[in-house]
Amino acid sequence: MDEKEIMTEEPAAAEEPQQTAETENEPEAASAPEDEKPAQEAESPEEQKAPKKGRSRIIKGILYGLTAVLAIAAAVSVGTVLHVRKMVDKCAETKLPDGLTAEETVREYFSYWDKGNNVGMQLAALPDANSAASVTKNYVAELDLLCDIKLTACRKLSEDDWRYSGCSETAAYEVTFTYNGHFGAGDKSLEGENSGWRFYLARINEDDNWRIYSVIRPQ
Repeated sequence: MDEKEIMTEEPAAAEEPQQTAETENEPEAASAPEDEKPAQEAESPEEQKAPKKGRSRIIKGILYGLTAVLAIAAAVSVGTVLHVRKMVDKCAETKLPDGLTAEETVREYFSYWDKGNNVGMQLAALPDANSAASVTKNYVAELDLLCDIKLTACRKLSEDDWRYSGCSETAAYEVTFTYNGHFGAGDKSLEGENSGWRFYLARINEDDNWRIYSVIRPQ
């Protein structure tokens, strides 16, 4: 009996290593999810780089925009210089049309004034201390590019409103005009609507063109 009991106890002792082997395999199965974590953590740096790419695109867009603005400004500047040179030469060749009436001469004067054409203004008006034609430059770019001068009314005055002598024929007109300067340009005292201005014209000889010999500004 003692020998049988010993033989039955021996298989029980052999089963213990199998249980330890199973217990050793259990941590390996549990470690599988831990292997997936590094792959997930490796994606986070790429996601963090995305905002940097967005900022670089914004910076590039701003740089492209500034470059475009500078290119446009340069083109405008070059165009303005070329326009001024062209107008200086064009104004120097100005000739007052023959056969204009007294009123047409006044209107032509305002057209020259609006375009900054002092040669035309001097042809339409005799030099006078209170006339805008007293400026000696052929062309005033400020008037042409930054000021709008428009004649809105031109009313002929009766002979009782003015006097004349020593001329073949004379005429007088009361005018209203608007003067708008942009970006601080022009004569501030003329800004807006101007009314009550009087233009006096004369033909020295019968075949002469009408010319403005005096401009009276209301006080």
